[in-house]
Amino acid sequence: DRLVNLSFLQIHNNRFTGTVPSGIGNFSSLGALTVHQNDLTGSIPSEICDIRQPNGKLVTLIADCQGDNPQISCECCSDCRLG
Repeated sequence: DRLVNLSFLQIHNNRFTGTVPSGIGNFSSLGALTVHQNDLTGSIPSEICDIRQPNGKLVTLIADCQGDNPQISCECCSDCRLG
């Protein structure tokens, strides 16, 4: 409940592993989420896609979802980068 007003979550360029947590979709005021340049795998959860514009405030969503063998699958990213 404390992070409901969070507007930017930039966790790119780290060594995070695992998957992107679906709970990030609860941050309804989030305008930018950057998770690229990590070792994350899987898919961007639908809960995060649900807060993308026009339904929500999320404008910028960047992940490693580009290339022949992307690290992350993303149906709603605003910018796909090479992992």
